[in-house]
Amino acid sequence: MIMGMLFSLILVYQRREFLVSKGAKSFCGSIAYLAPEMLRRVGHGKSVDWYLLGVLLYEMLVGTPPYFSGNKDELFNNIINGPLKLPRSISTEAKNLMVSLLNRNPTRRLGAGPEGALEIMKHPFFNSISWDEVAMRKTNPPKPRTRTEQFNIQYPYSEFTK
Repeated sequence: MIMGMLFSLILVYQRREFLVSKGAKSFCGSIAYLAPEMLRRVGHGKSVDWYLLGVLLYEMLVGTPPYFSGNKDELFNNIINGPLKLPRSISTEAKNLMVSLLNRNPTRRLGAGPEGALEIMKHPFFNSISWDEVAMRKTNPPKPRTRTEQFNIQYPYSEFTK
């Protein structure tokens, strides 16, 4: 799923011209997904999408959005200043990708450079991906792991996913 979403983003960015000199200043959606530049209201460009890809990847691998707090003010402070907590169980490549996508400086964020989306596609996390095969829809997504009893104890709301 994430590969399809990433590939769709890449195609969109390769086919469009963006005017990012002033950047957008509005936002909508969940506050847990706001990028630092959105909270600071300094304007944001396409780099915000790479941040959001990092948020999505983080939530898929960790189970919660990065910097999450139930308190709105604390959440906003965490997004701007808080440390990014990465579990040891996550691969080095995945950690590096998330840190690179969640960089608080939008000009230094992975994907914000001159190669754009290709920077992300070339990241070691995606080494096993043949992007040509993805484009031709010749790949099969990996099967999700089966949830264990330990998962059900750790995440009691799993009853809603049965």
